[in-house]
Formats: sequence, structure tokens, C-alpha cells
Amino acid sequence: MFSLADPGRINDVLAHAGFQNVQTVPVDTTMVYGTDAAAFILGSGPVQFNLRNADQFTIDQARERLTAALRPYHEADTVRMRGAWWVVTATRP
Repeated sequence: MFSLADPGRINDVLAHAGFQNVQTVPVDTTMVYGTDAAAFILGSGPVQFNLRNADQFTIDQARERLTAALRPYHEADTVRMRGAWWVVTATRP
């Protein structure tokens, strides 16, 4: 999920796959989560991977801490946070 956070890495991966003229354009935007953002984040691949051997107490503690950390971003029935993305274009000869 985060292995392509660096535009140099994106360029390397796509160049190795035969793409040319790779361009990465940063986009800063607002990420909008539903009413249970903690569940969404805890269900993501990297988090699932890191919690795969955790006991229930540890998982519950992670959820409580994540929920507390997200509290400042709550607006009505949603969680809104700044997010950064790449728009990537390339050509394949």
C-alpha cells in the first residue's frame, strides 16, 4: 500500500515494466471515511498484516487508540482528513 509513496520508486517500477514518460503529479485532497473510520483503517492490508498474530486485547487497544486519534477529525457522521495521492501517467511503446 505504501510501497509507491516515493515518485522515484513509481518511476523505477513502471520503467522496469517497459513504460516510458512516467510523470507523477501530487494531489492533496480530503479523505472522507464513514462513521467507523477506525474499522476501515484496521481492516486495511498493512494493518491486518501487522496485527495478524496479535491477541484480542492488543487489537482492542489498537482500536481504542486509533479511535481517540481520529476524534479531532470527526465532522457530523464522518471522518475527514487530509490525504496525499499521486496521479501517475505513462506511455508504453
